[in-house]
Amino acid sequence: MFERFTLNARMAVVRSQQEAHGLGHAWIGSEHLLLGIIAEKEAPVTTLAGLGLTYEPCQAAVRAMVGGPDDEARRQGRHPFVPRGLDPRALLSFAPEPEPVTGLRRLLPFGRPKAPAAPPVATAPDHLPWAPYGEKALKDSDKVTLQQADNRITLVHLLLSLLTPGDTVIAEVLRRLGTDPATVRAAVLADLGQPA
Repeated sequence: MFERFTLNARMAVVRSQQEAHGLGHAWIGSEHLLLGIIAEKEAPVTTLAGLGLTYEPCQAAVRAMVGGPDDEARRQGRHPFVPRGLDPRALLSFAPEPEPVTGLRRLLPFGRPKAPAAPPVATAPDHLPWAPYGEKALKDSDKVTLQQADNRITLVHLLLSLLTPGDTVIAEVLRRLGTDPATVRAAVLADLGQPA
């Protein structure tokens, strides 16, 4: 999927995962992708800086809005994804004990011994799933590239794909910073010399 991404665009995607980890989130959303784009030093960043959108205020707005779901949970000493009032250890006490298998030989229909099961594939602990709008922005960056008549996906394309009307998270982050997606989109397109 990332073959057509420029190095800076790839680094923004990697940085978005680091931002999600840094905020203690269990997903990579459009807000993390915005932080990843702003952290890079390329053309759209200067446009964003002209609008007052720099890294520190943007990160503070994301933290204030989305927060770290684990922040409050960590302060209270509980697991972040267990609802309040539930004790995870108490939940485990209700799980049935597995029955031990002793002396049984598992056979295939033709009497041959069954091959031992492969060990489970471990997923990378650093891998986080994409939230719907984050994933949509990545996919839409290809469409933006085609509209711009380019063959490589750059930071500009990623940024323009983030500024879709339906993404309420990005809209709220930008609102907290004193702007909106339409204004940012118009400024980026104006810098490219294209009508909004």
